[in-house]
Amino acid sequence: MELVKGGELFAYIEEREYVDEDEAVFLFRQMVAALLHCHRLGIHHRDLKPENILLEQPSLRVKLVDFGMAALQPKGKLLKTPCGSVHYAAPEVFEKSYDGSKVDVWSLGIILYVMLTGTTPFYYDAGTMSDRVGLWYDVIKAGHFPIPEAFSDEAADLIKRMLDPDPETRIILEDVWHHPFIHKYEAEWGENAEDGDIEKWIGTAPIIDSWDIKTSSDIDRELLRNLRTLWHSEKESVIIKRLLSKE
Repeated sequence: MELVKGGELFAYIEEREYVDEDEAVFLFRQMVAALLHCHRLGIHHRDLKPENILLEQPSLRVKLVDFGMAALQPKGKLLKTPCGSVHYAAPEVFEKSYDGSKVDVWSLGIILYVMLTGTTPFYYDAGTMSDRVGLWYDVIKAGHFPIPEAFSDEAADLIKRMLDPDPETRIILEDVWHHPFIHKYEAEWGENAEDGDIEKWIGTAPIIDSWDIKTSSDIDRELLRNLRTLWHSEKESVIIKRLLSKE
């Protein structure tokens, strides 16, 4: 287990009340890059929040943690299990099915707003909403939240696009990376265009050169347990069958 001495992003924000925009960009682009890597592997976190983001000190290197609610989402399929923290969950999580990648984008949008303001964009009344999820759903589904005057145009535009209550028109994670907000301070930091190349951040897609698993006894049990955790909807026998497939 790795020790990250900087603590949670939640505590980091709480100590400062909010994070200056240039520092928020520095942290946020790391989160986006980490998620792009996960999504490329079909893994969706589904419980992104400041408490699940750790910071190394003094480098402020970001670590995403707590993948207990993460799930593998096969291409062409949707996820169905409602999960996540209510303040950071997208509206469609409360519906029948959803795209895990779009849910993660929503949660990241909430986190960005929290970093810049020290508060969440949607008002949650614990007295009336704690046992009435439908009321909270109505609030976030409406998609109305304040944009502080102090927000830059880039920050306001990106957050509005990330917190679009319609997942069909919500910005996708790849476009979040290419948004001007992400690259706003590169020149100031002495970076060039190549430093903003996503492939430099997450590397090339992994390639399996060979697959030597021929029988179920060849499958590492810890690997299988991890796959069962990520692939909530599939039985162990189905996962084993796929691991043994030449495809």
